[in-house]
Amino acid sequence: MSDQQAQSTAEEIENRIDQAFSLLLKGYNQREIVDWLNGHAGWGITKRQIRKYVGRARLLLSEMASGDVDRREQFTLAVMRLNAQYGKANRADDTARAIQATMALVSLLKLDTPSAQLDWRVEAAAAGIEVSELFTQLVQAAAEARRDE
Repeated sequence: MSDQQAQSTAEEIENRIDQAFSLLLKGYNQREIVDWLNGHAGWGITKRQIRKYVGRARLLLSEMASGDVDRREQFTLAVMRLNAQYGKANRADDTARAIQATMALVSLLKLDTPSAQLDWRVEAAAAGIEVSELFTQLVQAAAEARRDE
């Protein structure tokens, strides 16, 4: 920003840190976050300033990690990430990556172990995950995998 431009408000700064934090949670690295925010956020600031926001987002992540781990929250985040990977792969017609994401989800939900076949529904419900939608996606992915064999 030049000297003639107004300073960012506290709300703008918080929003920028939140956006960087969101991209960190999606697995983006610093360069990818800076490049994406520089091209899409429309903030009108330098990459150096964006890197500072990414640094603050990383600090927030570290602070969260140093506290008690909320198992339900982490479970939910993991499921959301795998669903996002599946969706991205599906939109790109990348069957191999879609199956990979599905299998990781099956493993996370313990659908691959007979003794835990009922437990996954309890964990999914506790995390607020719509089981019928998830099951439909898994069945579709399995059907696609069989067709590709």
